[in-house]
Amino acid sequence: MTQEIQLPTSIFGKPVLRTEANKTEEHRKASRLDLFFDLFFVAAIRVISHEFAHDLGHWSRGALVQTVIYIVAIWRLWTSITYFFERYKTEGLTKRLFMFVQMFLIAGVGLTMMGGSEAVHIFFLLYGLAKGGIASMYLRTNTGHKDPLYCKNNRLQIYGNSMVLIASIIALFLPGAWSVWILLMALGLDVLIPILGKSTLKYLVPSFEVETYHERFGLFIIIVLGESILGAITGIHWDSLTHGTLSLIGAALLLSFVHWWIYFEYVSTAKILKENILSRTYLHLPLTICFTLISATVLYLVEHSTETSHGPMLLLIVCCIIVMATVIGFEKITGPYSKLVPKTSAHLRHMGLPIIGMIFLLPNRGLSNQTSLWIITIFAIIPIAIRAYLLTQGFRKHKASQE
Repeated sequence: MTQEIQLPTSIFGKPVLRTEANKTEEHRKASRLDLFFDLFFVAAIRVISHEFAHDLGHWSRGALVQTVIYIVAIWRLWTSITYFFERYKTEGLTKRLFMFVQMFLIAGVGLTMMGGSEAVHIFFLLYGLAKGGIASMYLRTNTGHKDPLYCKNNRLQIYGNSMVLIASIIALFLPGAWSVWILLMALGLDVLIPILGKSTLKYLVPSFEVETYHERFGLFIIIVLGESILGAITGIHWDSLTHGTLSLIGAALLLSFVHWWIYFEYVSTAKILKENILSRTYLHLPLTICFTLISATVLYLVEHSTETSHGPMLLLIVCCIIVMATVIGFEKITGPYSKLVPKTSAHLRHMGLPIIGMIFLLPNRGLSNQTSLWIITIFAIIPIAIRAYLLTQGFRKHKASQE
């Protein structure tokens, strides 16, 4: 039976560090406020995907780099807020007021992403204000603790998030390239904050719960994957429907489902080792980037279903390859998925089969969008089919051993 401690009774009470001592429930589920808050990230990801889909018409490396920067910023903002509330339990209006302010800032971030390069400084200013809000929450918890590791981690969070805010303000008064470099350095620092505090990892999420981790990150991945579905459905007008466009939409929807299956079969259900929590967190970044770029590419391909789009299709293939390679990275740092299917080096190689197939598809410029997308989808199905076969074989062996 867990020991309960007295939480603050003030309506604006300080957040309380979660520990095994004050654990009051077996599994912390995402609250209604968490789910509503995530909707603002749905909107932000939607804007990123939609804007980049339009940029694909006139292929630009600059547009790709800017889109990736936006995705990294949104992902880092979500992880910062999520980890804070996994680390601390709040009472009264504190969390609601904080979330309320953050919602407006995230909505503003989404608006600035529609302004292109002209609104970059405003984007980073709003991003910096959001990070400053996170620093203020850590500042409220930084009193009354004597543990040096706890204080070190909190100082890192306070200084790191505050420096992002300061850099975003300074960049407003700097000319051209200087301001851009300052902003990129601030974002790079923000991404590195958890790594710099790795020595204080035990205070990242003191009462770490595998179920909560899977649930929160799984919901965010669903948000990103959902954009591919929207892109496939909303990218075509009713009057433009043909057998070819329907086939293209079908392939896009199936690819989204396959990516969902791969994530929740290979990643979300895997055993988490506590010492690898940071590695797992950062491996979600390439997944978030690639799934967002895939959704933008799907929207573009459906809107231009009668054309042969070499650049967007190349980007789609590269993103799918990175997704498969990232899943291999997840496999290497996790325990066995199931007693029926132990992790083996041979099992890891199965994910490499679609990677090899897609690499051979890269130089082929003679295929239509429809054909290329179906081939990519079929390659992506391979690890699922192998996984199903291994599970079936494992179940049969297990059943035979019980008889």
